Amino acid sequence: MKNIYDCCPVLENADFRLRLLEKADAEALFAVYNDKNAVPFFNADSCNGGFYFTEMQTMTDCIAAWLREYDNHGFVRMSIVDKAKNEVVGTIEAYHRDRNDFFTNACLLRIDVRSDYEKAEVIESIISLIDPLFFEAFDCDKIVTKAFPEGKERLSALSKCGYAVSDEELFGFDSKYYKDYAVRLK
Repeated sequence: MKNIYDCCPVLENADFRLRLLEKADAEALFAVYNDKNAVPFFNADSCNGGFYFTEMQTMTDCIAAWLREYDNHGFVRMSIVDKAKNEVVGTIEAYHRDRNDFFTNACLLRIDVRSDYEKAEVIESIISLIDPLFFEAFDCDKIVTKAFPEGKERLSALSKCGYAVSDEELFGFDSKYYKDYAVRLK
């Protein structure tokens, strides 16, 4: 596989397409990050201010920052496109993580979807696009993602995809510890 930062792949199945985020996604993504019912399932650990946006300018600024991070090889943020509707309904973020904790040498995966897409079958379909590709793309031996106890649909999907909820805490870039993660080993 080519370096994901040199050439971001387009991944798709019958339901969804994952592709590199674009500035043109701003309006659709504003509907995601302005969705009060979706925000509780976003992983904002180590992120300044969280991801509830009330102004379009905040969304466009965020997209610009995410694209800069991609150019600087910090992380990949991909848009999730519902193929039946040809509509962006969320994003995923992924990056290689090395820290002095259980979750080192991991791909940290964030999955942000509109609340009407926070369903087990949707999360399963999205995860099926990235596993096992991300093990190679991010040169890691595990993939970790947020697994909030109240997110029953997501927990069901993660379990079906081979993820196990961990009791370990993740040490963030902000020097805080975070819990509620699920892990899938290579």
